[in-house]
Amino acid sequence: MPRPGIQLNELLGVCDMELESGDMDLIVSFPDQSEVFTLGVEAGMFWQRMQSGEREFELVVHTSNIECLRRMAAAEGLVFADVDAGIEGWSECSVSGTPLRPALKLVRGGLADT
Repeated sequence: MPRPGIQLNELLGVCDMELESGDMDLIVSFPDQSEVFTLGVEAGMFWQRMQSGEREFELVVHTSNIECLRRMAAAEGLVFADVDAGIEGWSECSVSGTPLRPALKLVRGGLADT
C-alpha cells in the first residue's frame, strides 16, 4: 500500500509522466493481450472485490464477460444487474446483496465446560 502523499507514478518509478485530469496511460504491459486474458483479468478483479467483502458496488465491464460475472455473483449469493454502457462492447453493472456474516463454529472448552 503506498504511503500517504506518494503518487502511483512515483511508486512505479515513472516520475516524468504527467497526466492531465481524466487521462489514462498504460502502466504495465502484459505480453498476452488476447481477449481471453483480458476477460480473465477483469473476472479476477471482480472476484477479488467480492472476496474482500464488498457487497454493493458498480463497475464497467466487457459485455462478453457478463455471463461469467453473473455466475460468479450468484455463487456468492449476490444480485448482478447490467445495462448497456452506450459504448459498443461495454456494459455498466451493479452488484448488491447482504453483508457476509462471519462463519461461526462451536468449540469445546472455555468457561462453560469447567
